[in-house]
Amino acid sequence: MPVTPERRTRADLVAALLITVVVTVVALVIWLRSDYRHTQLEVASPPVPAVEPATAAPTAVQELWAAPNSAAGQPVVVNGAVVSAEGGAVMGRAAGTGEVEWRYQRNRVLCSVTNRDDDIIAVYRTARGCTQVTVLDASTGNRGPQRSSDADQELLIHSYGAHVLAFGSERLEVWRTDMVRTLEFGRVAAPVNPNRQPRGGCAINDALLSRARVATVLHCQDEPGERLVMLNATPERNSEPEELGSALITTHDAALGAVPGANGARIAAASAQSTAIFVPGDMAELVTYDTAATELARWPLIDVPVAEGAARPGGAPTVTVDPAANAAGYVHNPTDTAYWFTGRDVVGLSARDFRPLWRIPDATGISAVMGGELLVPTADGIGVHDARTGEFQRLIAVDRGGASATALSVTGTYIVEQRTTPEADTSDSVLVVLGPA
Repeated sequence: MPVTPERRTRADLVAALLITVVVTVVALVIWLRSDYRHTQLEVASPPVPAVEPATAAPTAVQELWAAPNSAAGQPVVVNGAVVSAEGGAVMGRAAGTGEVEWRYQRNRVLCSVTNRDDDIIAVYRTARGCTQVTVLDASTGNRGPQRSSDADQELLIHSYGAHVLAFGSERLEVWRTDMVRTLEFGRVAAPVNPNRQPRGGCAINDALLSRARVATVLHCQDEPGERLVMLNATPERNSEPEELGSALITTHDAALGAVPGANGARIAAASAQSTAIFVPGDMAELVTYDTAATELARWPLIDVPVAEGAARPGGAPTVTVDPAANAAGYVHNPTDTAYWFTGRDVVGLSARDFRPLWRIPDATGISAVMGGELLVPTADGIGVHDARTGEFQRLIAVDRGGASATALSVTGTYIVEQRTTPEADTSDSVLVVLGPA
């Protein structure tokens, strides 16, 4: 007996129509509120023109162009591309003209921007913190890998080789080239397995990446002061940190000598073999440790001589350190010197043992090397020094109209300054490019 086909009733048709409308509305709402809809990408074609490296610093400069740069702590340059970041936009500009060659923009605020080799790393803030990361090609702006993970509300990022370190006050991560996480350390929002983060309650005061290691300065509530912890940047399991060594940082007491209880220690420099830590106290010191956090040497900062010709009238008699403005350095080849900005001085450190060799007082920001010469920002302009000895050679006069240069970078024959005014905060920073006059 044949089966009578089921007939659709009017109610069936109305229900189907309602379901279709609901699904369409939900999809439209999701699309309207999605990150994809609020993301704009304009790529460069052809790529940003490359520049030839300079053979020496110029004798005089002129201001070529300027742009707001609120999200990067110092200038980000990759060959001929100078990157500016404002609000939710990251822009790749031609070094000589400032013309925007590519743009990546979202309806979110940038936390931080840096470069890794030929890539730009941009980190955006969400309700959960600085969680969303995008990789951009520095010459074209083309999007690369992306990632999203738990993060603090404020984040510092920097790269070394193929890896990127991102850290806040409660947690840090290391990412490899494809943005896959290789290390998670500190606070974990929803730990799958307990006791995998033994230092999860400690404050992360400073961190620096070098090759396959991360040096961290922590302050844990149950300890008398800060601790140096050396981590493997690529442990077997990214959620299980591997400590290579740790040590309580000791400070110099006039009566007792070296005692635990440092407060305000900061990383001054790092290499594949050792890490240098600034330690305040009755006698401020630079203390070096090996990869297992074993102390190697202590260098009193009161003994660091002023580089030849670099003394300034009324200058500080010894190294002056501002932990909030301190910027660590890496060994620069071929000078075999690391340049540590203390917040007031640029200190040259030996590549062999990080022994302080000389200092350039009254610097206003992070230095850069151009054509084998060390460029140091000052209130009067840019001091040109011998990159090995620190000896003063000449001054490039720069009129900044009351602003201060907090960091320098170079690309080709161009000098890139990060500037801010005394009354402004970092969100008002400006990128200024100087060319030979």
